[in-house]
Amino acid sequence: MKLSGKTTRNAFALIGIATYVTLAPVLTGCSQQAPVAQEPPPAVTDVASAAAEFESRKASPITAQVVDEIEFARILATKKGSVVLVDYWATWCPSCLQLLPHTLELAEKWRDRGLTVLTLSFDDPDEIGSVVKTLEKFGARTENFVAKYGASEESVTRFAVTNGALPHYKIYDREGNLRKELLSGGTAITPESIETAVEELLTE
Repeated sequence: MKLSGKTTRNAFALIGIATYVTLAPVLTGCSQQAPVAQEPPPAVTDVASAAAEFESRKASPITAQVVDEIEFARILATKKGSVVLVDYWATWCPSCLQLLPHTLELAEKWRDRGLTVLTLSFDDPDEIGSVVKTLEKFGARTENFVAKYGASEESVTRFAVTNGALPHYKIYDREGNLRKELLSGGTAITPESIETAVEELLTE
């Protein structure tokens, strides 16, 4: 049965709130990162280049693009050569908002190792302003998208969100193959579980 955007949004919200209550204890330490092996410092020219690139990203506006599943698949296809983490979220999903900042931290932390982060919101397209406002709040210097079908069962089906619940994560290897999914409705998704899954593919 096809659900209306409002009805499904409320259903998602209840799932998100329930998931948040479950996740709250494990989300407390989001900012505590596992130690990463130190690499030799880059050359001065590399530091200057990285600094210039960072400043350029900071200066660029944060935007979001409405896409359907075909357009999104084409975008994913252009990312071959990178490990790609896709964060499926929504502004009305409390646990999504708890985890999104960590996803964005990983985008900066492992950009030089070949990680690309994409965010895909299941908010209704006519609420794109609220989506961008939230992304601006978190400093989302990533490629950001909004599902054409909004908070509906169609979004769940067309974007293949297993279990039909948010938050949801998909991780693709450098060849563009879907290798891992982190699902709501089962074992709790934590910052550590996301980081571990991504790093496994980065080290291949």
